[in-house]
Amino acid sequence: PHPNAAANAQRAPAIYDAVAARLADAGHAVAVAGREAPDGGGASAVHWCGRLPPHELAALLGAARVVVTNGGDTLLQSLACGRPTVAAPIAADQPARLGKCAARGGVVALDLDEDALARAALDLLADDARRERLAAEARAYGLTSGIAIALDAFGALLGRR
Repeated sequence: PHPNAAANAQRAPAIYDAVAARLADAGHAVAVAGREAPDGGGASAVHWCGRLPPHELAALLGAARVVVTNGGDTLLQSLACGRPTVAAPIAADQPARLGKCAARGGVVALDLDEDALARAALDLLADDARRERLAAEARAYGLTSGIAIALDAFGALLGRR
């Protein structure tokens, strides 16, 4: 296991919240999925989405100019949506996955550090050419979101197709 996995899991929400606030303070539209606003309300310019149904999360990711996430499921969903991604591991299985993705492209992999994550996201938001290159690399994975496929399959099973 990654030596910092347990500590990262505990401190990750506060770090990602702070990154969201810094991006919003810099004038960017920021939505945080999977979390309600932290105690004290969090940054007022941040849209706290809470937990989203899979199709809404896919739509949010697909519309994002940059995704900032950890190295888990949302990383893979972001790549399936062809979005440039800044990510840091928060669980023991994530450093290896992030390393492989960063080597292949589409992902900027960093340690879980507020300054590094915020700086990387702000740099990408300011650099259209680099952001498009990372998006092209993400699309080159050839991943597709299984959400639409699953919804169609369920609809067919229920006779709604």
